[in-house]
Amino acid sequence: MRPALTNALTNAIRSAFSYIPTNLEQWVARLDGFSQHWVLSSPFTVTEGQRIELSIYGVTTENERMTLFGQYGQDGDSLNIHDRGQVHFRTGDGHVSDLSLDGSTPAIIADPFRYDGLSHEITATIKSGFTVSTDKFGAAANGGLFRYYLSGAVHNIKHYDVDGTLLLDLPLTNKSQGATQLATVGNISATMLNYTEDVWEKLPRLTDVYGARTDGIMQYWELSEPIPAPIGTLIELQTYGITSKSYGAVLSASGGGTASFPDTEGGNTLAYRRGGQISAQISVDDGAFEITPAYPFDAVGVHTVKYQITGANMSVHYINADVPNNRWYLSGALLSFKLTTPDGTVYEIPLTNREQGATQLATVGDINATMINFSTDVWEQLYSAS
Repeated sequence: MRPALTNALTNAIRSAFSYIPTNLEQWVARLDGFSQHWVLSSPFTVTEGQRIELSIYGVTTENERMTLFGQYGQDGDSLNIHDRGQVHFRTGDGHVSDLSLDGSTPAIIADPFRYDGLSHEITATIKSGFTVSTDKFGAAANGGLFRYYLSGAVHNIKHYDVDGTLLLDLPLTNKSQGATQLATVGNISATMLNYTEDVWEKLPRLTDVYGARTDGIMQYWELSEPIPAPIGTLIELQTYGITSKSYGAVLSASGGGTASFPDTEGGNTLAYRRGGQISAQISVDDGAFEITPAYPFDAVGVHTVKYQITGANMSVHYINADVPNNRWYLSGALLSFKLTTPDGTVYEIPLTNREQGATQLATVGDINATMINFSTDVWEQLYSAS
């Protein structure tokens, strides 16, 4: 169940999410990752200097090879996302294209791919001496069998000539067309094999709200001074875009104690531990308080997580990493931090003001938050999940 959101920041987010221009509504067909892929009505050929643009959505599965573009009539020649997030287009003769991911500088390997479940654009420009031809997207043939299925959605395919002329524009977003999608430029259609009506889901849309996504490597928030949190303190966080189940921390105390995302590597539950002992009851999206509740690891959901301190007095100092032990950096965005002590003292810091930059100012209380190793590219527009 979605939380009953009350504070000003959440109301602003909800207001932004409710503004959805009808002309922007789109659907995508999510492939199941093991049997579904798109087959073209006829192959098309991409020659030296031409390029293909693919729009990809909903890929969150790491450590697995997935094929975006399989060559016609050949085994093993394909454009793939490999484990570790590398994207490359390779045949038996070598790398056949320069690749750009979301506008990055073209290279033979586009690295890394972000497994955040959002929409990304991959551009492949065919190199000198190569020609490729395809009739399928979302799977590749290998040893006579289809393999390396994409778990996610290819929602647009474009083919450009050397001079930039658009030769094919094939959006895969028309729910009313069903299994066979028609091109808006060109005369090639695409049909999903093993199609079912439940493949369709709404493509999230951008709002005008920003969040700061820490990188999971070295970025975290540091409070201008630690905030005492005795037993009975309530800490409320709003989270966004946390999809990885790799071990991370969302809160850490200068005197010890870590709120972890998730509680165990690869799991989907949360916990707050101090000295190895459970030290808080936790509620997710206004659910019941539990010691290890489940958390929805999704790309675009805004979630409210509340920690009721139970085990021992503590002092909150850091957000999105276990800084005292230099570990467990979290990849995702916190949109707000609020702490209420048992005597009613409140500290509240929204973390969504792009103009303020690295240091976000409190709206209640006098303690601010500064992102360590801040860079301006941490800011991204939030998507609406509905």
